[in-house]
Amino acid sequence: MKSRVMIQVGDRRILDDEWEIPVVGPGEALMQVEVCGICGSDVELYKGSVAAAGILRYPLIPGHEPIGRIVEIGSEAAKRWKVKVGDRIALEPNLSCGRCDLCLTGSYHDCQSLMPPGAPPAYGFTPTDVGHGFWGGYSQFMHLHERTIFHRVPDSMPLSIAALYQPLAAGVRWAVQIPELGLGDSILILGSGQRGLGSIVAAKAAGAGQIIVTGTSRSHAKLELAKKLGADHVIQADKETVVDRVKAITSGKGVDVVVDTVPLDTGPIVDAVECVRLGGKIVLAGVKDKNQPIAVNTNRLIYKEITIKGAYAQNFPAYVEAFRILSRIGPDLSGLHTHEFRLWDVEQALLVMAKEKKSPVDPICVTLHPESSSMAASSAAHALL
Repeated sequence: MKSRVMIQVGDRRILDDEWEIPVVGPGEALMQVEVCGICGSDVELYKGSVAAAGILRYPLIPGHEPIGRIVEIGSEAAKRWKVKVGDRIALEPNLSCGRCDLCLTGSYHDCQSLMPPGAPPAYGFTPTDVGHGFWGGYSQFMHLHERTIFHRVPDSMPLSIAALYQPLAAGVRWAVQIPELGLGDSILILGSGQRGLGSIVAAKAAGAGQIIVTGTSRSHAKLELAKKLGADHVIQADKETVVDRVKAITSGKGVDVVVDTVPLDTGPIVDAVECVRLGGKIVLAGVKDKNQPIAVNTNRLIYKEITIKGAYAQNFPAYVEAFRILSRIGPDLSGLHTHEFRLWDVEQALLVMAKEKKSPVDPICVTLHPESSSMAASSAAHALL
């Protein structure tokens, strides 16, 4: 049996190919991909910045947000995972060894021990010269490693809703788990992209007392959606002074928690330091341009006794909570899923996500579909841009 695969062979170069599916071992499985989400890191991967940073090498099959059904499973995997042919699952990207100090202390998403050097241990990032090569969701089928971590997706949940699982899990971990957001706490979410909007949903579900979100005048539609999702205040950062607005909203106190999800621009880090209250917490989750200086007054960190922590991935409890939220209020989040494309139109999808190709709808969550039958009728027009 063969699988259609989209292979990135260089910067901005993805080839449409067909590969023979490898044999499934006793501890492995084969998943037929129904949908695969695209996030900002996929865009950076496509542009070449991830390879340029030395994080990975070409060729590889991208795609780290896949959902699909088990079509074949080894006897050991069936016993260990307790799933069967026909079950629908959503994968976590990270592949961990389960034996190193990081894994044994709960930070399995930071494990670098499973794959050889130069090969990130994660679906969508591991090169094709490692093992069987079927490591990405931009494919009709995925060969599942014995160390795969996944979550069951109920058949009753529409794929258009289930596909939001990773942005929402990021919001759960970044906005709630890491800063230990409590009932009634105030939070400033810098950025209104898919992770920023996911943070609104998570903060609202956790009982935040006041949610403030920033964006730009160009992302007016996203800020309107932010209000529908639960934001109490929105700020257009290119037209308003973020620090002044936050101080006015909080009567000069500042917020309990700040989450920075803005990519590249280092300015929001400076805003975060000034907007957080004395003794408050800042979570930095937006990967920045390493060549852009950060003008932070470190004395402010000291005198305000601010806690700062970085975050780049999700973890098992965050995914569990994300699916719980999706099961409870999934239809209310449908506005997050803006575009659907057929698998072979992957480069068009990436260009829309990168805003290099015009779209009548501001892209938030964009998905790829190996079969058109898995696409929602309401979004079919988006696939024909």
